[in-house]
Amino acid sequence: MICAMSISIKDIMTFPVITMRSNAKVSEAASAMCAHNIGSLVVVDRNEKPIGIITERDMIRKVVVTSKNPKSVDVTQIMSSPLVTGDPNMDLEDSAKLMINKEIKRLPIIDQGKIVGIVTFTDLIRAQPQIVSTLERSIGIDRMPRRFKKLMRKTYR
Repeated sequence: MICAMSISIKDIMTFPVITMRSNAKVSEAASAMCAHNIGSLVVVDRNEKPIGIITERDMIRKVVVTSKNPKSVDVTQIMSSPLVTGDPNMDLEDSAKLMINKEIKRLPIIDQGKIVGIVTFTDLIRAQPQIVSTLERSIGIDRMPRRFKKLMRKTYR
């Protein structure tokens, strides 16, 4: 492990995280994403417990392409669930490995059941460019999902 890898997720995560209630419609989620200039929202239940994530890609694939009405589709119908989450004290390498193994680009950060931040795979690479070579050695570039290999080549090759 590279010494600089001891940076914690809490040092690079984005907060506050924009959330959407589970009873919201996709149209509301799209409006919120546009208003905040973001590509995803964490879906929470009535107790503010994170239960899923909805992305622009989810909206395109599950609503737009299938010609569904975004005003009649609940976010819970298209969100990714169960939610894969991280801990604020995780180091960057462990976070990156988790994201690669679960094939996710966004990792909500949970502390004591509450969402405290979110980190993207791009955030990890920007914060620690040498993480690319560390991941290639520890995981193997051939085992990475295509979209991660593409991102890694585009960003730091």
